[in-house]
Amino acid sequence: RRPAEIDRLRSALDTARRIPPLRKPPATPASALAITELTTRSKPAAPAYKLAYSAASMQGQEPHEATAEKMIAIVIEIVSIEGPVHGDEVARRVAFLFGKERTGPRIVTVVAKGLAAAQAKGKIIRIDDGFWLDAGQRQDCPVRDRSALTGPSLKAEMLSPTEIEMAAWLVLKENGSVLRDELAQGIARLLGFQRTGPDLRARIDQVVSRLAAERKIQEDAAGWLVRS
Repeated sequence: RRPAEIDRLRSALDTARRIPPLRKPPATPASALAITELTTRSKPAAPAYKLAYSAASMQGQEPHEATAEKMIAIVIEIVSIEGPVHGDEVARRVAFLFGKERTGPRIVTVVAKGLAAAQAKGKIIRIDDGFWLDAGQRQDCPVRDRSALTGPSLKAEMLSPTEIEMAAWLVLKENGSVLRDELAQGIARLLGFQRTGPDLRARIDQVVSRLAAERKIQEDAAGWLVRS
């Protein structure tokens, strides 16, 4: 009877609010307390995002000179560590392994071929729009804290909708029902973002809207909750 109990609690709180305070209220305004309510009452934790820098260094060689099998092995390892990961991120890791500061057209091309060949072998899977993961990650998508990352890895378009969806499930699981703004904030915090800028908010809202359209979640007076 969650909706009924929530309404009963709201009524009790409204009644309590009308009682004159016996002491000076706290300096923090009520609106600020409401904004931080989600993160203080229940904030699921996520492990730190692990970068795929463990592969053997290929410095001194050129990416386009690597054998097809070697490139396939490299991209499979990167995806196994970072999936779901965008193909552009995979290209950046490959560039690093070969001692390159930038991902030029040649690197992008050989990485794309390596990813396609690895998919043909059934080792990795392409999902969403340019994101890659392996079978284990597809079955149980990881959610990672990106607070220690810098640069292009923090762009909103580098976040897989699949990972955002899993983050939404975790926030709702921990909190039952969450207001619209709180859900976006909770997802952003879980992914390691302290600020929910317009690009990130739009990315998150897109996933939440899709979940609602697919009738996986629903919104009522108490906020978003998993559809029963």
